Amino acid sequence: MEKKKTILVVDDEKNVRESLNEIFKDEYNIVMAASGEEAIEKIEKHNINIVLLDIMLPFMDGFAVLGSIRKNYDGLPVVIVSALKDEKSIQKAMNLGATGYVAKPFDVVKIRNVVDEILNVYSQGGA
Repeated sequence: MEKKKTILVVDDEKNVRESLNEIFKDEYNIVMAASGEEAIEKIEKHNINIVLLDIMLPFMDGFAVLGSIRKNYDGLPVVIVSALKDEKSIQKAMNLGATGYVAKPFDVVKIRNVVDEILNVYSQGGA
């Protein structure tokens, strides 16, 4: 049997972390972080397969976290999940190497499809 893949959920809002946990907990292992610093620690300690990352975080914003992930864990897919819907933020995230962008409030079906699709591609050695 294939080992469950692990999703790191990074959001300073507890209800968002819990919502994402509810959506994915049956198919994936979930690791949660409330800050950018905590996210980096979790990536170092766990075998993370994908990161769902908010931009608006205390101290170290999602762009800084994304930059750090790209520098140290280049192949790790990162999906930005943010209330920021402006073109500039989306473009900046993609330029920094985000694998995808889902706006909050997110549609459950859409976010599941994005995660499943990315993990499928990455598990087959694509992208």
